[in-house]
Amino acid sequence: MKRRQELVESLLQHKAEHDWQGCREVLFRVLYGLPASAQLSLARFVIVRYLPIFEHKWSAIKWPAKLLSNLDEWLTRHGRSLPEEPADFDPADSAFVFAFDALLLASKYQTDELILTSSCAAAVLSAINARRCGVWIADDTEGVVMWGSQGYFPGRGVTESRPAIAVAEREWEEVAAWLTTQQVWIHAETVAPDEIESGLARWKDREMSLMVPGNGIKAR
Repeated sequence: MKRRQELVESLLQHKAEHDWQGCREVLFRVLYGLPASAQLSLARFVIVRYLPIFEHKWSAIKWPAKLLSNLDEWLTRHGRSLPEEPADFDPADSAFVFAFDALLLASKYQTDELILTSSCAAAVLSAINARRCGVWIADDTEGVVMWGSQGYFPGRGVTESRPAIAVAEREWEEVAAWLTTQQVWIHAETVAPDEIESGLARWKDREMSLMVPGNGIKAR
């Protein structure tokens, strides 16, 4: 119980320091061992925060809301398949759609602690990235064009954008508030700390992206 409470407090500290890597690692540690329903609920909560922005930009695209309304039905009918992206998706749109890929993977492998947690965490990270990319795109159109040329221009990327940093702070605060409101620490600690750290190390080896079964990863 105390461990998760302390981790949520640590999450806020990392957020205040703009230590986004620390935020990611803490989130993984908090989620690992929680019921699948709780982990999926958090991922869905963060994804939904970007949904109105996406729907405003792409009013003809209806599948995200449909998928979120009934994840099980989507998996039954479509598996992990998602509709093809329009060619003119921007970085925020692409990050948003990636969060759905992660959410579906987590839902499909709910009994595998590592795939479940890494996927839910990846969904949260990608949804937050969609929010901050969206603000960066709106605030620095010239910087976005520079980014599109695949060069490096100090001070003009999303990681250095002040509005994007402010949005990242706010979104991590929302994550911490959700974890607090849900009192995630009331759930029994059923996983040994060594297993959590081992799982985190494996996820980091995969650059904190999706851990799809195969390629050395066995689903349970």
